[in-house]
Amino acid sequence: MSVDLTLPPISSPALDPYKHVEDPLLPFALYIHIDGVNEDDVSAIESECNCRLPDNPMVKRGPRHDLAGQPLVAAVTDHLINISARRFDPFYFVAVVDKDWKESGVILVTMDDDSDENVCRVDRLRVPAGDSGILLVNLQIANQDWCELKDEYEE
Repeated sequence: MSVDLTLPPISSPALDPYKHVEDPLLPFALYIHIDGVNEDDVSAIESECNCRLPDNPMVKRGPRHDLAGQPLVAAVTDHLINISARRFDPFYFVAVVDKDWKESGVILVTMDDDSDENVCRVDRLRVPAGDSGILLVNLQIANQDWCELKDEYEE
């Protein structure tokens, strides 16, 4: 069974307070949407996502990371509920939606693709798991923007 990857077109006004605030470099939440994943598997996924950030792992399991069988929008909902705790980056997270994530990659989700100054538009992109952590850090520190990343990885 495949995970429904449908996302809402726009995010939530809950993100508005975070759009123009300097944030500390917060880690990125990891959500697992596939069945049959144990703690060792989750650790392996985290390790792969952070492989290019060995001294500072930035992808970490979300508070309720086990979303087995649930659509991708469940991670969006959970992420929005947890942003006020300021434990994770409010704008980006990682989702595992395929059992063969090593081959097919993971999904990066942005809660604001910066395409509209007035509205936070939600978007997703599939990338190799080993690239996910460093790509998110580059987005977070503005070394790259979402449109550039999409152009690069959708080719």
